[in-house]
This record gives sequence, C-alpha cells and structure tokens, in this order.
Amino acid sequence: MKKTLLVLQFYEGDKAQGKHLTELICALQRGMSQEAGVLLACRYDATIEDDWVYQVARKFNVDTHTGRRRAHGWPFGPNELWYDTIQWLYENKATGRFNQYDHALFLEPDDAPMCANWIEKIREGWAAADQPCYVMGHIHDYAAGQTHVNGNAVFSLDEKFLFSIVRKHGGAPGVGWDVEWSPHFFKWGTRNTPLIRNCYARNTLDEASFEFLRSQGCVMVHGVKDLSVLALTRKKALGSGSLR
Repeated sequence: MKKTLLVLQFYEGDKAQGKHLTELICALQRGMSQEAGVLLACRYDATIEDDWVYQVARKFNVDTHTGRRRAHGWPFGPNELWYDTIQWLYENKATGRFNQYDHALFLEPDDAPMCANWIEKIREGWAAADQPCYVMGHIHDYAAGQTHVNGNAVFSLDEKFLFSIVRKHGGAPGVGWDVEWSPHFFKWGTRNTPLIRNCYARNTLDEASFEFLRSQGCVMVHGVKDLSVLALTRKKALGSGSLR
C-alpha cells in the first residue's frame, strides 16, 4: 500500500490549535515516517510559517498549499477550502506529483489522535475496508434522518474519483460540504469505521469518555474544541509509553 497523506486544513483563527495538533502528531512519530506525509492547507488569507514547516519536516515529508478561493464564514469558507484542496490534489496527481500517496486523511484543528500508533491503525483499516471503498469515516445521522459521512475521513486519491468532485466546481455555500456530497460518496463506495469518531462541537472530553472511545476502537476523534484530547493522548502515550 502506498503512503497516507495527512491533510490539515485551517484558517488563521484556528491555526494555533492546528499547530498543537501537528506538535503531538510529530511527538507520537518515532523517527522519519515511511508511511505518511503531511499537507498543510490554509485559507487564502492565512499564513504558513517556515518554522512550522521545518518542525513537521523533522518527522514527515511536508507540502503546503494556500487556498485560491476567496470565501469566509461557516460553512462557505471551509467548503471552498476543501473544494480547492481537492482540485489542487487532482491537478498535481495528473502531473505525477503525489504518486507516492493513494489516499488522504483530511484533518481539521479540532481533530486529535488517541494513541501512538494511530496512523498505522488508520492504514490497516483502509487496507481492510470492503471494496469498493473511496471514503472511510464516521457515518452517522445528521438531521431529519439524513445520513452522512463526517468529512474528517480517509479519501481515495484515485484520479477518476477526484475528477468526479472537481468537475462540479463546488457546491452550496450554506450546506457543509460533507453533508451535501455524502450521497455522491455513497454511490462510489463509503465505509463506516470505528477508528474515527465525530464528537461535533463538544467543548471538552474527560478521561472517562476518552477511555470509552478507545475501548470502542477509536484512534482519532473529531470535534472537541479544547486541547483536552491532545493532553490526554500526550499523557497516556508519551508519559507512560504504553498507549498503543
């Protein structure tokens, strides 16, 4: 299996938490990763400092992308950043760049790994997913019985799949892209996984909840707005070295 691309999308307002996330990801990584690389993808008006890139580059091959679509607010801003990142990946895949990757885990600053070998576990889940599988993530009800896959998920970098998104040039400004596009993903092949869990807009996560999610097979959680998960993972995985 080819390498995993970790894509962190952010804007200036949540960049600081994104830095905390990459600091932990690097701390959990023993030596230079042979299994994953990192793409830092920011909104058009945000910045990516050289020292941040250098820090991540100590453990991962790093690329950067500054969004080209000018959109603000939620969900239009994140929507347009995602569309633009997908388009940029498609453009570069077509030229042979990123050929070392065949799938990408899309992250946001409110994501957090929950164990030291979280990348290995995600890769194992992707390799074992029933086929066809073009998106693997947490599938759940959004509203009024509408089922969708949370966008913090693993996406195939197959060029035909990427083009099926790029050719439509975007979507509705007032609907989260993962909600709008889930029917499209389901048509291609989407798989639920216990490895990723969405805790949408949760202010914090206590230790008991952390351990419960871990007991359910979760290795990455999305949606916790403070640094509690990062702190718990750092404590348990790096403090004792036992949380694999």
